[in-house]
Amino acid sequence: MNVEELVETVEGKARILVPNPIKYAVGGRPEPAKAPVFFNPLMSNNRSISVAVLQAFIDSIGGEATVCEPLSGSGVRGIRYLLEVDGVSKVVMGDLSREAHALIVRNLERNGVSDRAEVVRGDANELLSRVKCDVVDLDPFGSPAPFISSAVRALHDGGLLCLTATDLGVLEGRHYNKAVRRYGVFPLRVPFSREVGLRALIGFAAREALVLDAGVTPLIGYHERHYYRACIVVSKDRADAVEALRNMGFYGYDQRTLKRWLARGYPIGAPGLGGPVWIGRLMDPEFMDAAVRRAGDDVRAFMESLNKESVAPPLYFRLSELGRVIGFTPSMDSLIEAASSIGVRVWRTHFAVDGFKIEEGHKLAKLISAIGSPL
Repeated sequence: MNVEELVETVEGKARILVPNPIKYAVGGRPEPAKAPVFFNPLMSNNRSISVAVLQAFIDSIGGEATVCEPLSGSGVRGIRYLLEVDGVSKVVMGDLSREAHALIVRNLERNGVSDRAEVVRGDANELLSRVKCDVVDLDPFGSPAPFISSAVRALHDGGLLCLTATDLGVLEGRHYNKAVRRYGVFPLRVPFSREVGLRALIGFAAREALVLDAGVTPLIGYHERHYYRACIVVSKDRADAVEALRNMGFYGYDQRTLKRWLARGYPIGAPGLGGPVWIGRLMDPEFMDAAVRRAGDDVRAFMESLNKESVAPPLYFRLSELGRVIGFTPSMDSLIEAASSIGVRVWRTHFAVDGFKIEEGHKLAKLISAIGSPL
């Protein structure tokens, strides 16, 4: 890769060289997958949120942490960790690409952090088989599924596993056969597909950990743009594995009544149910408080909205669903006003612009009646 093919970009405290996006455009739009080294500027929020999450995690465990990022691309994520997170003692960065390896080395030198980094050229699973660390961050192009088992093995007890998945169509059930093959999930097509897709991802990670008698606890899980992101603590304790198993189950949906539910139980499902998925909390409210305090200006508002939603019940509704029942689609403001008038609590959800969550206890019929028509 020639020097003239590279341009400098600034993200957070990092100043890195990346392939010129103009040279690798498709239909007039930059296509990172076409470049010799992968760098997606649209994932800057993902990386900024990850900086806040990693800082809050290190604060919670005390001391220092080693990080392994086996799919580093340009190296921007690992470099930001080294520059912006107090307590990161070392980042092991890897990539199979010769061009990526060379560019990572160069970018580390440009940012003055080479002394706290190790760069390895090779397969991600092979790298994970040779390291022991406190944090593994998997940010692949597509699915993290092929690397999760190796990542769990690489982590110390109580370590943090961070996952990015961009195969939303698979996890949400639009590609049924691939969901079965890749994640072992039998999905349903439902209006709340964004949430069950994330639950399917975390559920798969939990099942990979269970094979190794390890349990998982999600600290943060969310959707943004074209990706899912989940950061989960992995505990290598059989008691925690048993507890994690209690958070595995299936989901159901009745289109006529709009009822949706989560059913505990794994590996046993039932006809008409989707899953298996994670049925526990997607976020830890106490941890989210700490992470929001560490958030930069670029992502603070989004993380605050996630924090508010962290205490909400599972499985969101959509205004369009209510419209099919009452004959018109209410606005979000009118729904919130109606809910307040009858003492029913609702939350906005980041999963859909017209999505909301409602307190548990069969409150939907009461809310629909208050808006316009009985269910």
